[in-house]
Amino acid sequence: MRSAGAAPTSDRKSNKVTKVTEKVTKVTEKVTDVTEKRIIELLKDNSKYKTTELAEMLDISRKTVSIKLKNLREKGIIERVGSDRKGYWNIYL
Repeated sequence: MRSAGAAPTSDRKSNKVTKVTEKVTKVTEKVTDVTEKRIIELLKDNSKYKTTELAEMLDISRKTVSIKLKNLREKGIIERVGSDRKGYWNIYL
């Protein structure tokens, strides 16, 4: 029998799942910010870097770099000027 103050087993499991999910979400947000900051730092050094070059330097996939660049563009932090081949990045910080 359960004691009067004990929570049902399913409630305890639900609490643990919620806490773990919150921790994972916080870590994911931090990683995203760190990756975006690293991309910005690299673009400050050379505004003509291409997606493939950034991916190689950061040791992440081209797709991940593209997503991060898209996020930065949507936030108004960077802008691509010119073509994909001969263009460059403007950084608004």
